[in-house]
Amino acid sequence: MFKNLSFHRIEEFLHTFYKHAPNLPYSLKKPIVEVIPYLVFIGGFIFIAPAILPYTGLMTKNPFPDYSEINVLLMRIMYIILGIILFFSFKPLSFKRMKGWYNLFYIGLFMVFFGLAFFDLTSLVFALFLIYILFQIKEFYT
Repeated sequence: MFKNLSFHRIEEFLHTFYKHAPNLPYSLKKPIVEVIPYLVFIGGFIFIAPAILPYTGLMTKNPFPDYSEINVLLMRIMYIILGIILFFSFKPLSFKRMKGWYNLFYIGLFMVFFGLAFFDLTSLVFALFLIYILFQIKEFYT
């Protein structure tokens, strides 16, 4: 069933699923496209801050209290990588390039996997909502 599964095929599958969802009006899609690069840039800080701040001494509370030390380390590395990807997505999203859209799409897929792997309902719902928004605004990117 899952043999030879590529990101393109996953994208096609999700597109067929999300095309049955209600469409956002154009008057709402356009502002989302205009503001999303800035939200992504801020999101990069939001991903990186909890991963780095405990090592600077500025934050003493563990942002991941329910996980073992190795899981916390892996999650911090993951958040740093995702934050860097978000930073690098700012320019392509500003110029409405598909590269920026795909960066967000891959982050959304990763967050779906993360939500399923760690039974994190909040991450899973957010990722599915992110992918829904991405498919709604895909037409604006070249």
